[in-house]
Amino acid sequence: MRLDSKPVLIFAYVIAAAVVGAFLFLLFREASHDTAQIGARPADRVVLQLQAALQGKGSRSAGIYRARNFAPIWVSDRGLTADARETIAILAAAGEEGLPAHRYRLPAPPTANARDTVKAGFELQMTDAVLRYASDMRWGAFQPRKLFDDVSLPREADDIAGRLVAAAQSGNVHAMLRALEPQSREYALLKAALKSYRARNPWPTVMAGTSPENLRRLQTRLQAENYLPAGPAKLPSAVILAGLRAYQGDSGLTADGKLTDRTVAMLNIPPLARADQIAANLERWRWLPRDMGRQYVMINVPDASLAVV
Repeated sequence: MRLDSKPVLIFAYVIAAAVVGAFLFLLFREASHDTAQIGARPADRVVLQLQAALQGKGSRSAGIYRARNFAPIWVSDRGLTADARETIAILAAAGEEGLPAHRYRLPAPPTANARDTVKAGFELQMTDAVLRYASDMRWGAFQPRKLFDDVSLPREADDIAGRLVAAAQSGNVHAMLRALEPQSREYALLKAALKSYRARNPWPTVMAGTSPENLRRLQTRLQAENYLPAGPAKLPSAVILAGLRAYQGDSGLTADGKLTDRTVAMLNIPPLARADQIAANLERWRWLPRDMGRQYVMINVPDASLAVV
């Protein structure tokens, strides 16, 4: 058959027309898709990005966004929501709770005109950080069974993801996070003490003996924790030793006003070391049930004391 015969030419025209038609179809489909994206509101475009990023995922974040039809929680057409700003402030202050703040660190928030992929990426990172913070505040950042052989503290059941969905619906995630904090008076006192000890300057090293120089150091040391009044440059030694006895009594030591080895060692523990101990006790409070009932027994192991509440 000759290549210039009529059947061959017709077949070639058909193939060429099919190729051109397929190309035009793909071209118009992409154009219409781009037009739809351009015409959509920014928040709607973020919805599409979240759907694509979470497709087939089984994570807690994916479940949260599916429950919301992939509507964003933290970003809007005008930038960050008010709830997002409040929540970011809580995450940034996690160290004040004695929590490891690096676990909730976030990238810089996207601007209102940032790309949709950037907004969706920040949205997911922030939700993951909020879930970590909520879990750590509700049950503790560390599991006691991994730290101690003789501790059995089962976790209370709680639906953190469900709480987040409900709070996001009303724009009150920040209030939900604050409500997860233990509401006991002791926790509040420890939290205030943590802030205080982290702000303290190093105090002078106290030695054994009652030389004038050592008494001056002891006075400064006791004034740092309000066991002596801040006032005269030099207090009488009797007043200083009375303050020492008060310190010893509060520290579980024999309140004899003597600078024994134990007392000196206790006085010389640095403020930041005390802050670390306070942070550890804040974590222990997070391990406990939120409601311990109207009657319970509280045992202070280091102090060898027991209180029936």
